[in-house]
Amino acid sequence: IRRLTLTEIVDLGLRSNPTTRLAWANAHTAASVYGSERGAWYPSIDADVSAVRVKTAASQGRSAVEQSVFTPSVTLSYLLLDFGGRSGRVGGARNQLLSASFRHNAAIQDVVLQVQIAYFQYLANRALLRAQRTTVEEAGTNLVAAEERRRVGLATIADVLQARTAASQAQLTLQTIEGNVQTTRGALALSLGLPANLPFDVDTTVAIADVAPLADSVNSIIATALQGRPDLAASRAEVEAALAGVTE
Repeated sequence: IRRLTLTEIVDLGLRSNPTTRLAWANAHTAASVYGSERGAWYPSIDADVSAVRVKTAASQGRSAVEQSVFTPSVTLSYLLLDFGGRSGRVGGARNQLLSASFRHNAAIQDVVLQVQIAYFQYLANRALLRAQRTTVEEAGTNLVAAEERRRVGLATIADVLQARTAASQAQLTLQTIEGNVQTTRGALALSLGLPANLPFDVDTTVAIADVAPLADSVNSIIATALQGRPDLAASRAEVEAALAGVTE
C-alpha cells in the first residue's frame, strides 16, 4: 500500500470529491449561459435554399423539358432597441457566472478543509494508538510485578487486583482507540470521494504549521476572512444579478 502525502491527499480530494465536481459543472454551465446571452449583441443570419424540379410533357411538336429552379434567400436581423432588456439579461448572466465561480472556489476551500481535518484526526488517533499500546505493555508489566511481589510476600491480593484492573482498563481503551482509528480512516476516505473500505495509508511526516498569522488581532483576522470568503462574494454577485434586470 502506497503512503500518500498531505499534498497528494488534498489533490486526490479535489479531483474525486463530488462536491468540487458539481461546483465545477455549475460554473461551466453558467459560463455557457453567459456566452449564449452575449450572442444577443450580434446580428443573426438565416439562410435558406428552396429547390423545385419541373418537367413538362411533350405536346404539339414541343419536346419534354426538365428544369430545376433554386431559390436562395438570406435574412439578416439585428435588434436595435429593447429598452435595456438585452443588457439586463447579459449583466444578470455575467453575475450568475461570477456567483458560480465564487461558489466553486468556496467548494474547493471546503473540501480542502474537510480533507485536512479528517487527515489530522486520523493521524491523532494513530498517535494515540501507539501511545496506548505502550500503556498496555506497561500495565502488563505492572501486573506481572504485582503478582511477583505478592508471591514473595511484599504485596497483597488487593495490589494484584488493582494492577489487573488497570491492565484490563488499558486493554479496553486500546480497543476503543483502534475503533476510532478505523472510523477516522473511513472518514478520510469519504472526504476524498473514495469508498470507506479502500486500503490506503498516509505519510505521517507533517510540516510544522505557521502560527504567525494567529498572532494578529481578532479584528484583523475577521477582516481578512471577510475579504477572502468566496461564499460572501458569491452572495454579492447573486444580488447584483437579481438587480441587473431591474436597474437597466
